[in-house]
Amino acid sequence: MSEPMSIVESQGLRHYLFLVWKWLWLFILIAILSGGVAFTASRMTIPIYQAKTTLLINEQPTTGVSDYTAILLSQLQATTYSNMLTNRVLMQKVITDLGLKTSANSLAASITVDVVANTRLITVTVENSDPTLAANIANALAVQFNDQLHSLENTTYSVTISDLTNQMAIIDQQIQSTAASLAALGTDDKSATGDTLRTTLAQYRQTYANLVLKLEDARLAEASTGSSVIQLEPAVPNRNPIRPRVLVTTLLAIFAGLVLAGGAVIVVESLDDTIHTPEDVKKHFGLPIYGVIPSYSVETDKPITQVEPRSPVSDAYRALRTNIHFASVDRPIKKLLITSSIPGEGKSTVTANLGVVMAQSDMQTTIVDSDFYRPTVHKLFGLDNRTGLSDLLAEKQMNINRNVQKLELSGLGLLSTGKLPPNPSELLGSEKMAQIIQLLSEQVDLVLIDSSPVVVVSDSMVIASRVDGVLLVIKPGVTRIASARQAIEQLRRANGNVLGVILNNVNVKRDGYYTYNSYQYHYGEDKIAKNSPVAWIKRILKRKKK
Repeated sequence: MSEPMSIVESQGLRHYLFLVWKWLWLFILIAILSGGVAFTASRMTIPIYQAKTTLLINEQPTTGVSDYTAILLSQLQATTYSNMLTNRVLMQKVITDLGLKTSANSLAASITVDVVANTRLITVTVENSDPTLAANIANALAVQFNDQLHSLENTTYSVTISDLTNQMAIIDQQIQSTAASLAALGTDDKSATGDTLRTTLAQYRQTYANLVLKLEDARLAEASTGSSVIQLEPAVPNRNPIRPRVLVTTLLAIFAGLVLAGGAVIVVESLDDTIHTPEDVKKHFGLPIYGVIPSYSVETDKPITQVEPRSPVSDAYRALRTNIHFASVDRPIKKLLITSSIPGEGKSTVTANLGVVMAQSDMQTTIVDSDFYRPTVHKLFGLDNRTGLSDLLAEKQMNINRNVQKLELSGLGLLSTGKLPPNPSELLGSEKMAQIIQLLSEQVDLVLIDSSPVVVVSDSMVIASRVDGVLLVIKPGVTRIASARQAIEQLRRANGNVLGVILNNVNVKRDGYYTYNSYQYHYGEDKIAKNSPVAWIKRILKRKKK
């Protein structure tokens, strides 16, 4: 059997592009909601302003110290100062100085101190809802910290001078006492006691002289002490808030919303196990697509191929007809079963319209409605269902012509179900049913049989082995992969020749199929697919003529 013509070549890519279009409303909605919520929340949030000041550590000159040691000392001093800048005592002084109504811990939490690497600079950053107050806090902190350091240094020198003065007073008393004892012995005394007193007196005087030098050094150091920290860049009010950043927050919220929506779409689509494109059919079942019937709406219930024969949908049915004609070059299909996996996929509508286009191509066609559970074909043609297939099966001597109803279209007949029997599967599987199908195929060019859904009942399986081929109708977005796979497996187990699939009621705009018009998918004289069997046969015929 030759491969039927490829109706759509790039449906996979088109499907995913239209999938984006399908969920575009969700992306737009999520973007608007997330952006709107973020924008509103940002606008309602109290803005926070930031002020910065830079401090320089006024390092005192050191002598007798290596460069590496000096660097380490400088780093330690900067780290120490950075920790001191947020201590509770200093915070309380700033609060008192500015008259703030907050606690020391709350104020410290709004201050960030950073040491600039490889420098003697310290950056103090203050955050506050008032930009002016933030700058005032930063400047007050620098002043109070400098005063605190100066006070600590003065206290240190005062203690040192006091200790040296006390030691000098004690040594002076000892000098006077020793001198008095030596005077009592006399100037010319050469005794051992005199020598000892003279040695002790000299030591006291040397100690006293050393203390005098230390005291002078301490006083000079105290006099030369200046600011330990210099404020290089005073803080100024910054009217641009650091948070909330309304635009950035809104854009980030929109991006996060789009990512969330994309994840939701991926989850939903991954959970969707229905068939959408011809690529899904080929991937999961390895079957060719015999027809793609677009969705349509008409005011009448009659077959669209009969009501609007020049419509794009009718062209799609003619393309289906052409595929069936060339499905088997050596062995023409005369008995064709049309079925589906589940109800509601439009198999009866496909059967009726296919019968019409077959008759329009001068093929004698008889439609047999064997769906005893939901007979529909007679309604599409506006006929009654008083007699039909069930009557033939019950007759001892069959009169097929009496039960086949002739339609308005020449060459088209309908054998409806007739009265609904209680045991349809047994009747359809009987030898009499096989005789009816055979007799009909001898009288007409094509017998189209509409049967019940495969997964629901077993009627289609008992007929499948008595026909030349079976076409499975699938409705994209409705038919599940598991249902279609089960139907195909059951038909094959019943020795049915599953030719391929008909995609019915396809939303060509939503699902990304080619637009149907009078020029596309019309395989008569207008246009034939280049890679189709039709084109292949025509090329062979042309070569033979040459």
